[in-house]
Amino acid sequence: MFIDPTLVTGAIVLLLVAYQQWCILRLDRDIDELTDRHNNFVETVASVFEAIEEASDAMEADQT
Repeated sequence: MFIDPTLVTGAIVLLLVAYQQWCILRLDRDIDELTDRHNNFVETVASVFEAIEEASDAMEADQT
């Protein structure tokens, strides 16, 4: 036989590990992007609540 079964098995395992690492890298990029979007959302909501609080304080100061 020209092809050694252990060589073929090793090559298949190596390809599977490489594919697995590529999937993990892609997932890591997706998680980073999702985290960035979440952080932007949280910052936006926080700034909106700060603006509401400032407007409320200004209205209370005007009424007194």
